[in-house]
Amino acid sequence: RSRFGAPSHRRTLGTAPIPSMAPAVADAVGRTAAPGGAREVVEATCRTPGCEGAGRVRSSRSAVVLAAVVCWCLFVNHYARDATGALEREIERDLGIDAHQFQALNSMYFGPNIAAPFLAGAVAQRVGAGRLLIFAQALAAVGHVTVGVGMQLRSYESILVGRAILGVTYESIDVMPLPILAPRFGESWGSLVGAFNSALRMGSVTNFALSPLAYHFGGLPAAFWLSFAMGFSGLVAALFVPMLERRAPPSPPSDSQSAAAASDANSHGAGEPVDVEGPSCCSDLGSLVVFSMYIMTAAFLYSSIVPFWFYGGAFIRDKWGYSLQAADAMMLFPEGSMVFLSMPIGLVVDRVLIGGRFLVVGARSLVLSLTLVLVGFVLLVAFPAPALSPWVPMGILGVTYAACNTVLWSLSSGLVPSSCYALGGGVLGSAMNIGPTVLPLIMAAAGSESRAIAWLAGAAGAAGHAVTYTTTTTTTTAVTINNPWDPAAAAQQPAISYAPAVAGVPPGGHCGGPPPAT
Repeated sequence: RSRFGAPSHRRTLGTAPIPSMAPAVADAVGRTAAPGGAREVVEATCRTPGCEGAGRVRSSRSAVVLAAVVCWCLFVNHYARDATGALEREIERDLGIDAHQFQALNSMYFGPNIAAPFLAGAVAQRVGAGRLLIFAQALAAVGHVTVGVGMQLRSYESILVGRAILGVTYESIDVMPLPILAPRFGESWGSLVGAFNSALRMGSVTNFALSPLAYHFGGLPAAFWLSFAMGFSGLVAALFVPMLERRAPPSPPSDSQSAAAASDANSHGAGEPVDVEGPSCCSDLGSLVVFSMYIMTAAFLYSSIVPFWFYGGAFIRDKWGYSLQAADAMMLFPEGSMVFLSMPIGLVVDRVLIGGRFLVVGARSLVLSLTLVLVGFVLLVAFPAPALSPWVPMGILGVTYAACNTVLWSLSSGLVPSSCYALGGGVLGSAMNIGPTVLPLIMAAAGSESRAIAWLAGAAGAAGHAVTYTTTTTTTTAVTINNPWDPAAAAQQPAISYAPAVAGVPPGGHCGGPPPAT
């Protein structure tokens, strides 16, 4: 096992003369360099008639069920997140609190997410993402009970504590699909990103539909005990994740390591051990540079999107004179766009982001989407109200938000170091919450909604520059990129060395110590 607690890929292969070592390498490390990936491994190790097809179907079904379970966890996570937003006025009236106290409930929820996802990713890297998901869902259930009791007793302090507990788990749950699902859906990762983006956005939309209905029949306690029921179902679903992970083992990596392993095996003579090892979290300086720029891109991109939910409705009401209900309906349009467009965009991503240039194509798609986000903001602010309906810029923002979110997460399986998906996902989750936490404070001091939205446009422009720089870096520097879309193209890439050119890091890339014994 590696120092992070994950199973190590290092093996010492046999010394007996073998005509071709490539199948032995495939059997030893559970992967192959052939285009078919896992299917060829099944064919090489399956000896009885009919077992190959049965094994492949069982693994495929388990992986799909695993994806559905994780999507349900995301659904209930976002249902709980927006439970207070759907009943803002009712909570203030029934509990006797003012607007500042209500906003404190949201601050207690979102504040911990700057650090909590990073810590959760570090723990998941050591104990496994499935176990971490169970713990997060169990902790969230405690938060749901605390909020429910607080609503029953009209205790603002209990509600505040419960929301803080839920906030600790919120983004930690949201980033778990990367370490759990990315290794199992390499060639269809874009479609899966669209699926879980639709699931979590559907959780928000469902909450805005059910919470007012529950409040109508039973007041605040009924609405928030329903939220508890949703959250508890997420815990029950998470309990099945470790079992499903065992039934659906990760697909073979589609990067150049597989090709290098087969090449080394064929080139070694009889009696020579072959060392096959994946990179560690700090093994490639170039990859870490690209990963850092990707994190910066995500931080700026979410800074340009998330704060708009806090200012967009008021801006539309002031500029176009819309009622509260009409402005809220306008703000639901981008959310609905993500529900219905994320999956089709993910399918397109899987068809387009192929070959060795998948990063370049993905980056160009992201830059185009960010440019259209800028166009939407300019139309909102610059054009006078009589000359342009808000449906035009809001329509542009809805489509481009869905595209940005799906493409960004689709690139995650290629830009987050594959040896530390859990830790990398945690860093990504923390970075995405920096801007949405800090930028609203700056926007509040901007003096007007137009100036505030100009800050969002600036964040979108900064994200576009970060994407452009990342693409330039990868084309001018020898950087290891995981290409989950095209195993055949990855197999044709030259072998790579994992020894970093960094002082103080020993060969083999193991931070703080020598590489494990062969």
